[in-house]
Amino acid sequence: MNALDSKYWNSRYLNHTFGWDIGYPSPAIVEYITNLKPKHGLKIAIPGAGLSHEAEFIHRNYPQHAVYVFDVSSVALKSFLNRVPDFPKHRILEADFLNLPGNYHLFFDLIIEQTFFCALLPIQRQMYFKSMHRYLKNGAVLAGLWFNDFFNASEPPFGATEAEYKKLSSECFLIKSFKVCQNSVPSRQNREWFFRSEEHTSELQSR
Repeated sequence: MNALDSKYWNSRYLNHTFGWDIGYPSPAIVEYITNLKPKHGLKIAIPGAGLSHEAEFIHRNYPQHAVYVFDVSSVALKSFLNRVPDFPKHRILEADFLNLPGNYHLFFDLIIEQTFFCALLPIQRQMYFKSMHRYLKNGAVLAGLWFNDFFNASEPPFGATEAEYKKLSSECFLIKSFKVCQNSVPSRQNREWFFRSEEHTSELQSR
């Protein structure tokens, strides 16, 4: 099975088997975005965005930031655009985020992780971090939520251990924060880590 195959993900959206979607933006990511105090508008990527409530939140509340929504599912992206029709269409991209063209290299100030890592096959995890590193500007940030749960699943979501996250990310990133998420939704209490990783130095400081 190819976890990034568009046919597979379109089927899950069409059959409403997308339990990872909570129906609103993750409180932890809302808090993180709200507390950012950058000196300028940011280019923000949300890979594997799905219905992307986080992109809508940023678009509605922080229009100074340019949010880019990526997913391989045309069904999910169409649903997002129907819900947020004023979102810039050129920033909604049906694409495999691990294999973007060269014009996205060193492009983003921030990449938000929200159920993208767990949608990848375990053999793709090293590629995940190398891709994030490739698309982020020097000193930029990868931040968001990773599942603190192994799941023992035969299909997505695939969990991981704390040691695995830290080992895989260490080649490209310095983890500045890695802790059990304190404001997860009820069904995910004590099952998520909130993390923030930097390449080198960064202007993205939270209060």
